[in-house]
Order: sequence, then C-alpha cells, then structure tokens
Amino acid sequence: MYESELHKVLRDNPELIEPGLRFLQQEVPIGQGLRCDLLYEDIKGRKVYVEVKWIAGKRAVIQVEQYEVVRKGDRGKSRFVLAAVDAKPGIPELLARRGFEFIKIDRDSLIALRPEWKEKLRKNNIGPHSSKVRRSAIPPEINDAKLKILHKLCEDLRDEFPDIEFNHSPESRDRLIMLWDRNDYFLFDFSTEVEDGFRCAFVVDLDQENSQRRQAFQETLRSLSEEVADTLGCPVKDGIGNHNLVKEGLKSWTKISNHRRKGVHCIYRLPGIEWTDSDGAVKNILPYIYKFVERMNSLLQRYRPK
Repeated sequence: MYESELHKVLRDNPELIEPGLRFLQQEVPIGQGLRCDLLYEDIKGRKVYVEVKWIAGKRAVIQVEQYEVVRKGDRGKSRFVLAAVDAKPGIPELLARRGFEFIKIDRDSLIALRPEWKEKLRKNNIGPHSSKVRRSAIPPEINDAKLKILHKLCEDLRDEFPDIEFNHSPESRDRLIMLWDRNDYFLFDFSTEVEDGFRCAFVVDLDQENSQRRQAFQETLRSLSEEVADTLGCPVKDGIGNHNLVKEGLKSWTKISNHRRKGVHCIYRLPGIEWTDSDGAVKNILPYIYKFVERMNSLLQRYRPK
C-alpha cells in the first residue's frame, strides 16, 4: 500500500489524527522547494503541519525536521506532527526531544474505514508494494545522506531553474521535479537499483498510468536510438538490467522507457563519492543535471511530445 492511499484517508477523516481537526490543504509548499503532506487547523485555530508515514523511522524524522523552515518564523503559532501507523523504537522520543509531535494512527479505526487493508495491517505488511526489480541493499545512513543531498541540489539549482521543487512520488520516493510543459516534467533522483547511480529523466505525463502520449514519444525516440545516444552522450541500453550494466563496467547509459516515472532517462554512476559530504556530492552531480537538461531540450525541440 502506498502512502498516497493513507494521505487520502487522513484527508477525508481528520479525526484519525486528532478530534476536532479541520482539513485545509494537501501537498502544501513550505519554502525552499519543500512540501508538507497535509495541513489542518486544530480547535484552537492553530495550523497543524503533518508528515504521514506507514512506519516512522529516522528518515521520517529528517523529513519532519525540514519543517523548521516554517517553525523559525512561526513563533509558536503552529504545530508540527509526524503521523504514522507504527514507529521504530525511540522515534517518538526523538521527535519530542526535537520539539515535534508524534501521533500514532489507530489500526482498528483504519480497518473500519478500509476493510480491504485488514490482512496487511494485521501482518504489519504496510510498506510500499514489493517489486520484482532487483534493488541494491543500500544502508539507511546512505539513504539519509542522499535525502540531504537532494534538498541541497534543489537549493543550488533554483538559481538556474526557479521552478524546480522537492517532491514525493505516489510511492513516496524522494525526487526533484521541474515542469516543462503540460504534465511533462524533468525529474532527478537517486537510482534504487544502482547504489552509486544518479538518474536524470524526462517523463511525459508524469505519474499517469497508460499514457498514450508517453507511449508515442517512447516509440518515436526508440526509432531514433542512435540520435538519442549521440545527443544525450550515453549509449541506449534498453532491455538490459541495470545490475548487468554495472557488471559490464558502464559509467553511464540511457533508457527509453514508457514507465510513468522513468520516461527517457540517463543513469550516471558516481563511484568513490563521499555521501556524507553533501557539498562535494552536489558539486559532482550538478554538471550531469545541467548537461541532461540542455541536451534533452535539444531533442524536445526536434521531437516535441504531441
């Protein structure tokens, strides 16, 4: 089950978080490219900013701490909450020490509203859907470091790309997105399959299932794979698993996908990078982003999605 499903239930049933809450807005911009999952007003008239998770861990704490952007100028007029069905040991206490609230969502109340969730909730199987795709076993501390890098990238890119923003996919994956036209976006994130991989993508009809426009664009570019490879500066490697491309020793490659959040994308490997050095990592990644946007724009001028 995706967190977007839980968002909808909590949006329509604020009492699951706290009696008397009134829903105001979803995906609320809070500055510096950041967004709050859900915004409410409590019975005292205070705004309540809520980050939603199925299971709260250290990564969730890092995301809630980003609400500090709002808290600094708020002067105690608002509340900042992490709401979750469950929490890893020590997380509620950690949040309290840092001045944030933790609210546990009652499982039985959820099941009453969504009976089809009963089996998964009872079994604690409440994370995102599993995938058959092979994924790297990336340590949690590396994922936390990558999240900080994404936020710093967003800040540094805003001078060149004012519309870029930090975003969560429907599967709650962290990413940067930048609108190109209609519902077509540039997208930047870390690969979940290549441990040292950074992904730059252009996606037609981002997050939409079964887009005919995206399929047509994919078919056009696949018929021009040599031109795509020459323009983007990476060989097209469709039909080969990323783990096999890593074994072959490739440093970068292109794939022309019809996936709702992959689209046309390049994977750039960053071997030897020190993830805990955010400034150094950003310095390494920025040239790839600038190059991809410039070269992809060149393709888009020639083969604009219809």
